[in-house]
Amino acid sequence: MKEQRRVYVQEQTTGDAAVDGLLAGVGAGIICVTYLVIVGLISGQTLAAVLGPFDPTQGQVLAGGLVHLAVSAVYGVLFAVLYRWLDRGWPWASGRAWLFGLLYGLILLLVAEGASQTGIDTAFSDLPMVNTALFHLLYGLALGLFLGWKRLAGVTQ
Repeated sequence: MKEQRRVYVQEQTTGDAAVDGLLAGVGAGIICVTYLVIVGLISGQTLAAVLGPFDPTQGQVLAGGLVHLAVSAVYGVLFAVLYRWLDRGWPWASGRAWLFGLLYGLILLLVAEGASQTGIDTAFSDLPMVNTALFHLLYGLALGLFLGWKRLAGVTQ
């Protein structure tokens, strides 16, 4: 008897995309904060000096880490909804979430750098540009990869 395979693709709603983006944003945020902590500790900074700037009130380590994850989650939701829209409008965008994630990370880098240049104090104001750039590109790539893997996992046989 010949084995038949069936592939089922479930249509994703905007709410589904938002939840996927929230989770992918937190995952990408964890990867990026790990990168910042490692780079900071190697360069002789304390944990408070690395994570404190993310806390807009007191500069506390735990609050800074949680604020960073919350912002990462919100940016993840925004990316997932935008990518869903792109994927529906342009078939060539399908399967390239990692590429659009990199582009998204670059856009976030430009926004953060623009804010720094205009005098707005951001958590990245005191970081060297190379670390800020790698941080944002790593975030975008991880975000795109997580969403791409989630999309592949949604196809069952």
